[in-house]
Amino acid sequence: MHNGRIRAAGALALLALAATTGCSSSSAGSAKADPAAAQRAQSALNEVQSVKEQVGLLERQLIKKCMLDQGFTVFPPLPEAQPEKDEHKKPAGVTPDLAEAQKTGYGISTSLAASAIDSVPTQQGAWQSLPDAEKQRFTTAQIGTEDQKTTYDFGDGQVSAPTAGCFGTVRAALYGDQKAYLRLDWIATNQAGVAKSKAAQSDPEVIKAKNSWIACMAQSEYPGLGTPVDARKSAEAYYDGLSPQSAPDALRSALDKEIKIATADAQCGTKAGLNEAVATAQSAANAQYLTQHEADLVQYRTIMLGAVKQGQKMLGS
Repeated sequence: MHNGRIRAAGALALLALAATTGCSSSSAGSAKADPAAAQRAQSALNEVQSVKEQVGLLERQLIKKCMLDQGFTVFPPLPEAQPEKDEHKKPAGVTPDLAEAQKTGYGISTSLAASAIDSVPTQQGAWQSLPDAEKQRFTTAQIGTEDQKTTYDFGDGQVSAPTAGCFGTVRAALYGDQKAYLRLDWIATNQAGVAKSKAAQSDPEVIKAKNSWIACMAQSEYPGLGTPVDARKSAEAYYDGLSPQSAPDALRSALDKEIKIATADAQCGTKAGLNEAVATAQSAANAQYLTQHEADLVQYRTIMLGAVKQGQKMLGS
């Protein structure tokens, strides 16, 4: 994806980092894992995770206070959270739990029922009634212009964030050097996942187990699947053209097919030892990541803990 021109109607959505990503990160390096260093880095990361939500809340409150201080009283609606797809949560080599697969498959039918909420139209509020010029004035006050941003290049892509407006002012006060913060935030938030994903794709034992899973699925009447993600996508296709309002028999038929392929997926995963192979590869990659980035994660912890104190001070709490 790419950084598009900032639009007034979506100003608050850009409080999150706008990222341009490739399929992988820059090289994770070849440093040998050091258990002591990895433990120190993990400890720092745990502390960060314990305060990150609090820091995010402080940041949002301070940005809103900054905007209110400038006389803005009408704000755009917050973007709705989008459900994360399972294939983004799990690497390509992870199969479902057998008991859950036999009961609900991949849970697609449950997600389909929940999707009915998406059809409810959102109400037009005060923000939608504002003139375009006023919306643009709000956006500029909040995040500046498109060229007022800092960017971190992590090898196969870039992540950017505004440095102007209330957003930039608040972030500078909380984190200091915004470019350095952007780099550390990427390392702490995304780098480990990228490293573990790459390990799951390239580890010889994972590849061996995946090939075994492929053969097992073919024998189970599901040829041509390369990974468990492909099995999940095949199950999703059973629901094409269906909705929560479709005939019960059609929905039941789709669910039965989903349960059947998910069960085969889980059984073949167990037979091939795929989940264990992925877990072992990921554990090794994570230890290497923690060792390599110990200093970065310790520095990030210092910034985040400082941001809590600074944010509370700025809010007078």
